[in-house]
Amino acid sequence: GHPAIESSQGSCTAAMGTFTCTIGSLASSATATITLQVNIHPSALGVITNTVFVTSTEGFSNTAAVTSTIVSEADLQLVKNDIEDPVNVGSPLTYTIDVINAGPSTVLSATITDTLPLNMMGTAAGLGWNCTAGNTMTCTIASLLPGTYLDAIVITTTSPITEGVITNTAGITSSLTPETVITNNVVYEDTTVVRLANLAITKEDSPDPVLPGATLTYTITVLNNGPYTATNVIVTDTLPSGLTANLVNTAGWLCAPQIGDALFCGLTSLSPSEVASYTITATAPVSGFLINTAVVSSDILDPDLEDNEAAAFTAIERVSDLSIHKTDAVDPVLAGETITYTVVVTNEGPLPAGVLTTTVERRNGGDINVPILAGESSRYPSSIFIDSVPGLVRNITVTLENVSHTFPQDLSILLVGPTGQSVILMSEAAGGQDADNVTLTFNDSGTPVPTNGLLTDTLVYRPSNYGLSTPFPAPAPAGPYGGSLSAFNNSSPNGQWRLYVIDTVDSDGGVIDGWRLEITAATTDTVTMAEFLPTTSTPSMTSTPAGWQFDALSTHEWAYVTNQLAVGQPVSFTIAVTAPITPGVITNTAVITTTGLDLITSNNTAVITTTVLPLVDLVITKTAAALTAPIGYPIVYTLTVGNHGPSPAIAPITLTDSLPPALTSVTVITNGWNCDTSNLPELSCTIDSLGVGLAPELVVMAQLPVTKGMLTNTAVVTSTLAETDTSNNEAAVTITVSDIPIQGLVATNSSPHVLNVETLLQASIVTGTNVSYVWNLGDGTIISGNPISHTYPTTGTFTAVVTASNDVSVMTASTLVMIDGYNTLYLPVIGHQFVDAPDLEVISLTVSSNNVTIVIANNGGEDAADEFWVDFYVNPFVVPVGPNDIWQNSGGSGAVWGIEGSAIPLAPGETLTLTLNDAYYRPAFSSLTFPITAGSQTYAHVDSANANTTSGAVLENHELLGLPYNNILGPVTSTADVQPITAAPTDRPPLSNKLPPRPH
Repeated sequence: GHPAIESSQGSCTAAMGTFTCTIGSLASSATATITLQVNIHPSALGVITNTVFVTSTEGFSNTAAVTSTIVSEADLQLVKNDIEDPVNVGSPLTYTIDVINAGPSTVLSATITDTLPLNMMGTAAGLGWNCTAGNTMTCTIASLLPGTYLDAIVITTTSPITEGVITNTAGITSSLTPETVITNNVVYEDTTVVRLANLAITKEDSPDPVLPGATLTYTITVLNNGPYTATNVIVTDTLPSGLTANLVNTAGWLCAPQIGDALFCGLTSLSPSEVASYTITATAPVSGFLINTAVVSSDILDPDLEDNEAAAFTAIERVSDLSIHKTDAVDPVLAGETITYTVVVTNEGPLPAGVLTTTVERRNGGDINVPILAGESSRYPSSIFIDSVPGLVRNITVTLENVSHTFPQDLSILLVGPTGQSVILMSEAAGGQDADNVTLTFNDSGTPVPTNGLLTDTLVYRPSNYGLSTPFPAPAPAGPYGGSLSAFNNSSPNGQWRLYVIDTVDSDGGVIDGWRLEITAATTDTVTMAEFLPTTSTPSMTSTPAGWQFDALSTHEWAYVTNQLAVGQPVSFTIAVTAPITPGVITNTAVITTTGLDLITSNNTAVITTTVLPLVDLVITKTAAALTAPIGYPIVYTLTVGNHGPSPAIAPITLTDSLPPALTSVTVITNGWNCDTSNLPELSCTIDSLGVGLAPELVVMAQLPVTKGMLTNTAVVTSTLAETDTSNNEAAVTITVSDIPIQGLVATNSSPHVLNVETLLQASIVTGTNVSYVWNLGDGTIISGNPISHTYPTTGTFTAVVTASNDVSVMTASTLVMIDGYNTLYLPVIGHQFVDAPDLEVISLTVSSNNVTIVIANNGGEDAADEFWVDFYVNPFVVPVGPNDIWQNSGGSGAVWGIEGSAIPLAPGETLTLTLNDAYYRPAFSSLTFPITAGSQTYAHVDSANANTTSGAVLENHELLGLPYNNILGPVTSTADVQPITAAPTDRPPLSNKLPPRPH
C-alpha cells in the first residue's frame, strides 16, 4: 500500500511496509500520537497484525500489537449493448456485455447468466471467462479485480424470422463475495426485429461551375442495398431558392409538380441492389452558390440513415464584363512635350470582378452519443461533406447542437479538415456542472470556454484546450493539434470535414444532437489594368486610384491591380509621359483583365495613337570673308544653318538670302542645297530635311560694286515645323565697301636735266582707287596731282617725295632729281623704257577642288639665271602686292614651289608649268586643305620672296625701269571638279642650295 503517516511531534520516514518516527524528548506522563493510514489489497482476507516498537537513548524500550479482520465487499454491474438495432429478420445479431467491479474488493467466483428471447440460441465468449452456449448461457470467472472490462463478453445469435421487439436479459452474481448493491446486477436490452431496406442516394450536378443563365443538370440516383425490397420510395428534393426544375428522363418515377423549393418523386418499389435514376434541369441564376439536397425514404425501415441524404454543391461562375477606354491629350503633340493619357475601366456586370466571397453552411443532424464509460462516441467520426466552394477558407464557425452531458469536462472534441488540419474545439473545459441541451458555437472571435462553470448558448466560444488527458483513438489523426480555427485558413474548404468526440472518464455520458459547419471562403481573384506605354516615350507620372496597387514591371510596362471592381463604378487612371523627340505616330495600349470570367473580351483592350509633331530650333549664322573690302573686289558669304532640336526637321527648310542689289557676278556653291537664282538679288534655297546638327554650308560669292558704301546682307531660315525659338532664324552681315588700298607706289622723274629745263615727275601704283597725290619736290615746292612738271631753280640733286592717299591707305615714294649747271648736247635717241633684263610673269592660273596649275613665263630680254620662289594663295586676307608678301603672311592657306635645277636658266620667251606633284613643289612650305572650296579667291606670285632684298631673287626689267609690279596674277576663282586629288609627294631636299631665304 501507500502509507500516510502523521505524528503529533517529531518527524517520520517511511519505506514500503515499515516506518520510523523520531519524536524527541517525552516528559513524564506525556503522550505522543502517531497516525498511520494504509491501503489493503482488494484480494486480502482474514486477520492481519500490526506491531510497533518504541526505544530511547536511555535504554528503555517497549512494544505493542493490534490485529484486524479483513472481509470482502464489492459492487458488480453490467452494461449490455446490441450492435444491430434494428436488425433484419433472420439476420446475425451481436450483443456485448461490459463488466464493472466497483470494488473495493476482488470478486471471487463471479457468474454471468444471459437469457436470450424464446427460441433463440447463441454462443458466448470472453477473455478469461468459461462460457456455455444455448438459449441461456453462463460465463464464470474465478476472480475479478476492481475495474471496468469493456466488451468482456460477446454473444452472437440470429434474430427471429418474425418482426417485433425482443428482450435479452443478463445478470451477474458472486457466490463468495458479498455485494453492497444488488439492484444493478441485472440489465435488459431491447432490439427491434423488422424487415430492412438500406437505401442510399447520390446527387450529381453538371456543369460545375455553371455559367449564369446556363442549363444546370442534376442527376439523382437511388440504390437499395437491401436486404428487402423498399416500397413507396420517395425522394424529397429541396432545390436552391428560386430555382425551377424541369423533369427529364424520369422513366419509372412519378413526380409531383414543384411546390415552392420542394420537388417530390416516387417509385412504387425498389428491389435489393436495384438502382433507379432521374434527371432534372434548371436555369442557373446570375450569381450565388447553390446547395441542392435530396432525401430518400421508403415504407421499409432503413437501418442506416447516414446515406439517405445527398447534396450537390454548384458554384455559379462569377461573370463580369470589363471594358476599358483611353484618351490622350494633346494630340497631335509636339516632340518633347507632355502627353496625358486618361484610362477609364468599367465593370458592366452582372457581377463584381475580383475576389469572390462565398459563405456555405452544412449540417449533420445525426446524434452523437457519448458513452458513460470512457471512449469514443457513437459516430466516430461524424462527417460533413462540402464541394465546389470556390476559393480558400477565410473563416469557420462550428456549432454543436443541444449538447447534454453530466460532466462536460470529460469531453474532448476534435475537428479535422479535408486537407488534414486539425483543431481541438474543447478539452478539459467547463468543469463539473451539467450541460443540458446547450448549443455551443465556436469561432476564433469568441471567448474562451470556462475551465469551470456553466456552459451557455448565449456566448460564442473560441477553441479552448486545457490539456488532453486521453489521446484520440484512430481513425482520428495523431497530434499535435491546432488551437485556433485559423489553422484551416488558406486551405480548400472542399471535401470531408470530420468531428471526433471522446469521453475521457468513466461514469458520465451524454449526447450531441448533430452539428453545423459554416465556412466563409474567398477566391484570390484580381483585376489587372496593364498599361503598355510607347517605348520611345519617357514616363513621368501616374495616379493610382484608391484600392489599386501600382507595379512598374518595366520602364514602359505598368500594372495596376485590385481585388475588387464593382459593377457600374468607373475607375479612372491618369498617366503622363514625355513625347519622344523623333516625330511620328506612337501607340499606347491598355488592357483590363481579371482572373475571373469575362465572356466578352472584345472591349478589354484600348489602343490609342498619338501623332508626335517635330519640334525644332532652326538657327542661321552668316559670315563674310572680310567685313571691310575694296570696291570691285570679290566677296564670299558663308551661310550655316543648324537645328538645335530636339527633333530632326523632317520637312523642307527654306533659306532666303536678300543680297544687296549692288552685288554683281553672284555665284552660289550649294553643297546639297537646291537654290533658285532666277530672282536675284533674292536668293532662295531649300533642303529636304535636317537632323539635329548642321546643314552643309552654303557659299555665296559676288563682286563688290565700284562705289563705296555699306552693304547689308540678311538671310532668314524658315520651315513649316514648330520651333522652340524663332529669334535665331535671321542673320545679317554688313560689309563696308572701301577704296582699294594703295600698293606698289613708285615715283619716277625725267632727270637728269640742265638748269631751267622742266622735269616731269610721275607716280605709279599697282593697286589703289581714288588716290590723291601730293609732291614735295625737295626744293620747298609742294604740288598736288599726278603726273606733274616742275622747273627746279637751282642745280643739285633733289629728293622728290610723293604721298599717295585714299580713304584706307597712305603711301610715300621718292625719286632723285638731278639738275646740272652746264649744257650737254644730247643726240636724238628713241627710248622705250626697256633694258635687257629678265621679266617673270604668271601668265596662267587654274584652280579646281583638287588640283592647281600655274604657268610662268620669262617675257624679258635676258635669261632668268637665278633660282626663285613661286607662292600660291587661297582666300588671303591680305592680298599680295609685292616681293616678300608670302602666303604664310596672308591669313589664308597656300603652297610654295622652289624653281631651281634644270628649270634654270629660264630663257626669254620660255614658260614653266607648275603642278602639285611636280619636282619643284615644296610640301614643307605648303598648307592646303582639300578639296579647295569652290569659289575660293586664289593668287599666284612668281619670284615672290628674298629675305635679303626688296626686289626678289631675279632683278627684272620693271624693277630697273621703275615700271608697275607685274609678278602677281589674281584673283582667280576656284571651281569644282570630279578629278581625284593630285597626291602631294613628301618633301624633298632642294636640288641646289641657291634658293634665296624666305622671310619669316
